Amino acid sequence: MQMEKKLNVVPIVGMSGMGKTTLVEAVYNYERVKNHVALKVWFCVSEAYDAFKITKGLLQEIGSTDMKIIVTTRKESVSLMIGNGPINVGTLSDEVSWDLFKRHSLENRNPEEYPEHEDIGKQIADKCKGLS
Repeated sequence: MQMEKKLNVVPIVGMSGMGKTTLVEAVYNYERVKNHVALKVWFCVSEAYDAFKITKGLLQEIGSTDMKIIVTTRKESVSLMIGNGPINVGTLSDEVSWDLFKRHSLENRNPEEYPEHEDIGKQIADKCKGLS
């Protein structure tokens, strides 16, 4: 009796700098994932890619009957080719972006002690366009 192969592909879409690959890397290295998955393969694909080479490389590495593939991309068209609904990664709100920037730039010191830095800090956080 031959086992049916099951393939799940999860596309994660967002603009450059959103942290898509960082998120996937964290999941890939998460201890519970390590203990649950027998074979893991990390395949990084740059902007210019050869679909045949990628497919060949993946097939050489994977021998499982139950596969999950996570694809990170900046292009919605790539996720549509895969055929599954993408997970879209959004930007941070202005308030959250400023809060994050403030926390890291002041190294957890009280921001009220540095009121002169607030205007320039908000300008910098605004230029990051939610990618803080």
